[in-house]
Amino acid sequence: MGPPAPTRQPPTSQSRANLSTRNAIVLVVDRLGTSCLGPYGNTWVETPGWNRLASQSLLCEQMLVDAPDLPSVYGAYWLGQHALSLPPGENRLPESPSWMDARILPSFLGRQGVRSLLLTDEPALVELPPARQFAEVRLMPTAGVERAAERIEQTELARGVSAALDCLDDQPDGRLVWIHLRGLAGPWDAPLELRNQFADEDDPLPGEFVVPPQKLLTPPWDPDETLRVSHAYAGQVAVLDACLDALLDALASSAWASSTLLAVTSARGCPLGEHGRIGPCDEALYAELLQVPCLLRHPEQARASWRIAPPVQPTDLHATLAGWFQLPAGTVPLWGRDLFSLHDARPDFQPRPACSRGPRQRSIRTPAWYLRVPEDAAPELFVKPDDRWEVNEVASRCPAIVEQMLVQLDQFARAAQLGQPDQLAPLPDELVRSEM
Repeated sequence: MGPPAPTRQPPTSQSRANLSTRNAIVLVVDRLGTSCLGPYGNTWVETPGWNRLASQSLLCEQMLVDAPDLPSVYGAYWLGQHALSLPPGENRLPESPSWMDARILPSFLGRQGVRSLLLTDEPALVELPPARQFAEVRLMPTAGVERAAERIEQTELARGVSAALDCLDDQPDGRLVWIHLRGLAGPWDAPLELRNQFADEDDPLPGEFVVPPQKLLTPPWDPDETLRVSHAYAGQVAVLDACLDALLDALASSAWASSTLLAVTSARGCPLGEHGRIGPCDEALYAELLQVPCLLRHPEQARASWRIAPPVQPTDLHATLAGWFQLPAGTVPLWGRDLFSLHDARPDFQPRPACSRGPRQRSIRTPAWYLRVPEDAAPELFVKPDDRWEVNEVASRCPAIVEQMLVQLDQFARAAQLGQPDQLAPLPDELVRSEM
């Protein structure tokens, strides 16, 4: 069990005045994994914007989404509700306005005088019941995209970031601005030279497709096919990197600069051929789908260039925002833990497992192991952090570890259903440090 959440006193009139000058911008770019980002070890795609952000931010090395569908992820972001707290097969958020108003983060913030804005180009997001609790919702129009853009500023990603920057100009202090972009789930319309630049002389060019590919590969598959997809994806990341750099420039020169927490993350990753899958397909719970970037830029750049190594999950971002806005203790259900306090944890800090669920499968990640548990097949075990992309399956060699991980997964699910994270016992030492 990790360190206790920091105690927060009920806001006084003075503290409410302080909150009126605190802001947070959360940028969620869908289907963005970590494989093409420099701060996460990538060396073949230049990402100066991401590198710049990482130099100013607290970076979570192992942010694992708790489910690869938007309702579940946003249940974690907005309600602090882990996906395993719902019955198997259930991912719907509740419709009851009274229930939502009692838990959803923007509703709490509204009571403290903090207004909230949801800006997105994803129609499905604004249809989620909790979205109605934002003080303002803006759905950005999108046009049908049939071909690659000629310039970065013509891409859908650039238009989305530009719209976000425009809306920030007319926002007063005391705001939560939540920006969700379809990102890599939207059209892959990067200028062709951006995607073609990654192909070596003997490599096939990626092609001119703009619809994100989705395919379950049948072995033996053609490596050129996955290479083309990877290069096209990298082109989209290059566009996003330029957009992120523009966002950082705008924030640095704005009146918000000294009062705004910036969080940049993703709702889920995108397989690029690993484990025989391109795109969503069957949403198999592997690292390329679950692991997403998460960087937190404090306005005073506190903990800049520092990293959180243990696994964390989207409920922790929920708790971090509650801490940033100093919501009264006990008002927000804190399954997650404030990421800034995690970094400052005492030396005997005990990490939690990161658990996820998907269609007919569950998974659990500890600092030393990752276990994927399909309903219709044997569990798969991988050594962490060495086997980053889960290439070497070792379940048959470590049956005792598999059993312990299954026990931990069941215990986590029970605690999540009860909403009682204090029911989680410390992980056994062999699940924290592998001797393989």
